[in-house]
Amino acid sequence: MVKFYFIVFALLISCKIRYAELGIQRKDYETLPFRTDGYYYNFNSDNTGGKEFVNVFFYYKSGIELHWGNSSLVSFDVLEERFVDSLRLMRSYAPRMSWAVFEIKGDSMVLETWTETMLSKKGTFKMYYKIINDTTIYSIGLDDYHHFRAFSPKPDSTYSPIK
Repeated sequence: MVKFYFIVFALLISCKIRYAELGIQRKDYETLPFRTDGYYYNFNSDNTGGKEFVNVFFYYKSGIELHWGNSSLVSFDVLEERFVDSLRLMRSYAPRMSWAVFEIKGDSMVLETWTETMLSKKGTFKMYYKIINDTTIYSIGLDDYHHFRAFSPKPDSTYSPIK
């Protein structure tokens, strides 16, 4: 029986992780219809009326987006201290599923990223947004707003798995 578990374990660790190709191709933008000198955020709660969590989105003129999800919000100052502390980590490693590529047409934006599906298959999915103004982006599928907050330094997008 131990031999069986060893074989299964050896097969699992020897499998190469294969990610699906993104359908949207990355492209550089000279200008964007929204600000990129900071981050966008939205709030959600833990469904018990207790803690409030914040999701953070960094957009780059290179057509790349980096997102961090569900940090408990004490204050924006504390959240931004976490960014600075995390920059060292982001320089060497950020999960592939934290990165996305986007495409803008008029006031619409489509964003595509990786996701893990059943049996650890690595698929992709798209999210759709409407750009309200240069500091507000509306997530159509999630029915919520992402608001801008100026911040520097942003994590470096050159470490993205998106080329």
